[in-house]
Formats: sequence, C-alpha cells, structure tokens
Amino acid sequence: MVKTTNKFGSDIVKPKLILDYNKGKSLVDVCDLRNSYHNPLRRTLKWYKKIAFELLLNTSVLNALSLYEEITQKKISITSFREILIENLLEKKEEIPTENSHKLLETKSRGRCSNCYKHMVAQGGRKHAQSITRQIRTKCSSCKRFYCIQCFSEEHKIGKTK
Repeated sequence: MVKTTNKFGSDIVKPKLILDYNKGKSLVDVCDLRNSYHNPLRRTLKWYKKIAFELLLNTSVLNALSLYEEITQKKISITSFREILIENLLEKKEEIPTENSHKLLETKSRGRCSNCYKHMVAQGGRKHAQSITRQIRTKCSSCKRFYCIQCFSEEHKIGKTK
C-alpha cells in the first residue's frame, strides 16, 4: 500500500499495483486522445479496412510522432507531422536520363499503337488498320510514340534478356 493524494488534495492509501497501472495507462490514453482528434478514417470504409488502417497507419504514425518528439524535444501537431511524412514519402529522386531510358507514360491525348497499326496496315491496308486498331493513352517518354503495353515490351525488349 502506498500513500498518495487525490485530485481534491486529501491523502489516501492505494495499492502500488493500481498506481503502476494508472501510470502505464496514461500514455495509452494520451495516444488515443491524439488519434481521436485527427483520425483519417471515414465512415464508408468496411470494418476490416478500418482495422487495417488503424493498426498499420494510425498506430505507426502516432508511434513515429512520439519518437520524433522524444528525440527532437519539439512538440508538433499530428496533422503537420502527417503532412511532413507524406511529403517525404512522395519526394522524387532525381534520375539521370539516358538515351535508352524508355518509360511508358499515360497522356491526356489518345492515339493508335504504332506497332499494332503497322501490323494491321500490312494485313489489310490503311482503312482496315484505322477501323481495327484501338486508340490508347499510353506513350513512350523517349520515342514519343503511342504503344500498348504488350507492344511496348516487345519493342523495347523489356523483361527479356539479351
């Protein structure tokens, strides 16, 4: 049994076990309180998605925030910490472009796959190719030609060893 004072200022006697429990529980309550104010979950999510997001994202972000505050000795809001975290995760690494750096990009404009169109012209002529070849939005970044995914892989030898 340990003597303590309650919130009214009077001395009371409590078991040491209760004091240890309350001391440990207070940190959990603080984390739950912080999480309740700025919870990114929405009502439309299914319950299993909520559990996954809560366990994987919210708890890990709160733990990271607690570590950050302990290491830097700075107080920061959970919202601004999440913004900083997202900015750092989305930060692009600068790549040095080379001559053979072919990447398939999605564009706003549409065009016919150049390989499919060539094959259709060879089979039945231009009108036949125009009526059969689908229009797509994927374009090679270096060639500036439209390619479907299959023709892009074949044309640029992606996934094949030389």
